Amino acid sequence: MTLHSVFFVSQATFELGPQGRILRLAKGWRARGHSTAIAALQGDREPGLRERRLGVPIHLLTPHDKRILRAARLDAMLAIRKFVADERPKLVFALETLVDWHVKLALWRSREPIVTLLGIDRWKWERKFYRRVGFRSLAPRTGALIGNSRRCLDGYARALGGQAVTRIPQAVVPNPVDPDEWTPRFERREPELVIGAIGRLAEQKGFDLLLRAAATLPSAFDGRPVRVRIQGSGPDEAALRELARPVERAGIPVEFLGHSGSVERFYHGLACLVVPSRWSGFENTALEGCLTATPTIVSRATGFEDLRDQNAFVFTELEPAALRGVLVGVLSRSDEEREALARRQRDAVLAELALDTICERLERTLVGLGVTL
Repeated sequence: MTLHSVFFVSQATFELGPQGRILRLAKGWRARGHSTAIAALQGDREPGLRERRLGVPIHLLTPHDKRILRAARLDAMLAIRKFVADERPKLVFALETLVDWHVKLALWRSREPIVTLLGIDRWKWERKFYRRVGFRSLAPRTGALIGNSRRCLDGYARALGGQAVTRIPQAVVPNPVDPDEWTPRFERREPELVIGAIGRLAEQKGFDLLLRAAATLPSAFDGRPVRVRIQGSGPDEAALRELARPVERAGIPVEFLGHSGSVERFYHGLACLVVPSRWSGFENTALEGCLTATPTIVSRATGFEDLRDQNAFVFTELEPAALRGVLVGVLSRSDEEREALARRQRDAVLAELALDTICERLERTLVGLGVTL
């Protein structure tokens, strides 16, 4: 069978948020009748059970780790070119930035439409003048630009310069969710009220705001003690551990879990999940929280501000006092009230972002942008 579409990623793993979004899209795209494959440039990591369950062929193109994503790696470009020449896809999807960079260089003179998939609105490369010039020069090879939020497209225009981006056919298609990946747990009657956060320990994620807010919280609500759990790793871990000291002095234990244990079990153990991101495209952790029936608090930089049913979600401003007030409001509710909140959030996410709904929207969007399917 002739391959219709290929999705190029750096690693074929759900453990990295942007990659997980692409893997879901590939699954939904295949379900709509398009013969589909995933091609990973960092081919030194074998797919796990979760990735194999997608039902989409995964090709590991190179034996290299993240070094393959350095600018203008000839071996990466040759691997891409050979794969496309052998498989002859009609349509090429490329994850933003350095994967997209190598795909465009490799296929500069070929005819396959390239759809660039943006998942965030700030990038490290935009600080480097030569990278901005390089991406700007490659912009004409883009057949369509799809951001998972309006902020993504605005950020790309800022980084490349408006004129280079406005000529590209573009649209917003939010992240899809796949309810088959997560088991909801609605009833929660734990002896403690656990506030959770998960993700990279870096400025972007705003976990410092959570800890500053937690330092002024009551240590218990209706006799149930409060605890904070943060799962993940990153460059700000030492600074966050320092911020945790006043929280613990206030009588609220803080746990840093690294990457240990089941992510689903982590969500299931929470009274609420906090996603106080300072910037993002569309936060997968917030979507996962909703799907696992975890009451979820989000900032207005998570993509949720673009969803139709705004009343289903609990928003916070990026300021510790504001987040404290929101936390008090959620933790003061009864278990039944938090369960009702979780049901509303899950229903709202599934109604708008279910995998088939988003892939059907992507299909219509690409046709509307002039991409031949």
